[in-house]
Amino acid sequence: MRALRATRTTRGTEVQEKFAIGNLQRLPAALIGVLFAFVLAMIWGSIAATLIADRDRALDEARQDLRNNHLMFSTKVHGEFNSALSRAVGVEAWLALASRAPAPPPLGEIVDVLKMMGTTSLQPADIRLIGAGGEGISLTGVKNPLIDVSDREWFQGAIALTPGQFYVGKTVIARDTGQEVIPIVIRAHENAYGIALVVSGIDLGKLRATVIGVLEAGQSDAGIIRVDGTVLFDSRKIPGYAGTRIADFIFKDAATGDQAITFFEHTSLIKKQPRLSAATAFERAPLVVYTSLLVDEIQRQWWTQHWNTFALGSLATLIVLALSIWIFALLRRNERDAARISEALSQAAALSRAKSDFMGRMSHELRTPLNAILGFSEMMIDPRFAAVAVRRGDYARDIHHCGKHLLAMIDQILEVSKIGSTGTPLESTRIVVATMLHDCAKSMECAAKEAQVQIDIEVEIGAEHLDADPALLRQMMLGLLSNAIKFNRPDGRVAIHAQRTRAGIDISVADTGNGIPEAIRPHLFEPFGFGDSKVANEDSRGLCLGLAIVRMLVERHGGTIAIASGETGTVATLSFPEKCVPAPIQHAA
Repeated sequence: MRALRATRTTRGTEVQEKFAIGNLQRLPAALIGVLFAFVLAMIWGSIAATLIADRDRALDEARQDLRNNHLMFSTKVHGEFNSALSRAVGVEAWLALASRAPAPPPLGEIVDVLKMMGTTSLQPADIRLIGAGGEGISLTGVKNPLIDVSDREWFQGAIALTPGQFYVGKTVIARDTGQEVIPIVIRAHENAYGIALVVSGIDLGKLRATVIGVLEAGQSDAGIIRVDGTVLFDSRKIPGYAGTRIADFIFKDAATGDQAITFFEHTSLIKKQPRLSAATAFERAPLVVYTSLLVDEIQRQWWTQHWNTFALGSLATLIVLALSIWIFALLRRNERDAARISEALSQAAALSRAKSDFMGRMSHELRTPLNAILGFSEMMIDPRFAAVAVRRGDYARDIHHCGKHLLAMIDQILEVSKIGSTGTPLESTRIVVATMLHDCAKSMECAAKEAQVQIDIEVEIGAEHLDADPALLRQMMLGLLSNAIKFNRPDGRVAIHAQRTRAGIDISVADTGNGIPEAIRPHLFEPFGFGDSKVANEDSRGLCLGLAIVRMLVERHGGTIAIASGETGTVATLSFPEKCVPAPIQHAA
């Protein structure tokens, strides 16, 4: 029990050592992974910080450019509006004042008023005089029924106002000149000239020509929206957009004042793209002006400038990955080398144990028959044992039996040594399988009778012939039969069966014994016993070189041996490859 405990303790210590070594071998790989992740985190963290900072800076610069462009556009629109409104107010004031005179002056004097206000020509965007029915009134006071604006939105909106109030109408195209204008209309007080509305306006063609260069340079667009959401002007000239009314008008919350700006981040109504807009609401007019730019365009320009940073980061990642793979491969190779060295050391230790076990067994196997030989021979020589001379025949038989045992043991050792060396070439000939098997069974007939074991032989069609070395095949079969008889039970049975398979020919030897203990099965083919001395016991019977010799011999033919054993019975199968099947038999099959 102490020896068994010591063995278990030693084995447990070996397992712990192997587990610890395995953990140490896996530790460098884990460190490489952690280092790789840390380096990548540092690289991409730095790149991300740089890119985010540059993107924020680009957005700030775009916001500042947008602010400057918006101030320019807002100032221009505010000036045009004030100028148009001032002209209309001046004309309306002149009409009211002239109507109070006993003799109203000619209507043509309005030209002088406009000249004093800086207008040198009467363009549609400058001034228009409209009667209460929508007819145009010339500067001579003559109504022109050919000019009828009663269907215009601005006429319908302004005619209902209180005198002195003004109305900003939808963008229109002047019917006489084709100019695009935003009408600014004042409801005139009652006057001697029959004028109901004084119309001025903002010339959008001139406005667009003035600001479009700056807007395009800043990659932004601009527009004018009435406080009710009606689009009056859009620098992009999107067909059908001007004149439409936006239901959800986000710019209505824009700050009011000449220099007041409110920024909005929103999605465009038409293309559903993210935009950044600046908007300002006028104090004296129901108008909101805005300037806008596409966020995607800012990011595209930012990406165009910084794609090389991302490329360098990707290249650095590939380099780090390649180095990590190379280092990991070196570590894996070192681990494999260490595993091979460990395996070699384990095999050397196993061989050392096998050698010690073999020496112990050899000592026992040699001493036992030699002691018997010496003892019986001394009894036959010593005169004191003359009284037992009648038993000399029995002693001689014992001596002969022990001598044969020693000879067989030495022959097995020499056979293993010979097969394990360079060996002699095979002398393959065509063998009649049934004849060979019956000869082997006849050779073991005495042993079978002594053990009370019956031998049966069956050779199937296709397995009648075999190309092999007759002497070696006979040695293999005798070895398997010897084991089958030796470890069988009384009144047992040994079945020899030869059959043709897809891979070649199989010859099996089955017995009806107790089977092979499970602990011994992994060590059946180890020379000099069942391998590790811890699994050897009294059932091993001798050096057990037979199966090791059989495996060596069948492998010289290119075949294999397999052992199948349960609680009762063991089957040993020799499998010879297709090259050992004679050609004529192969074609017939």
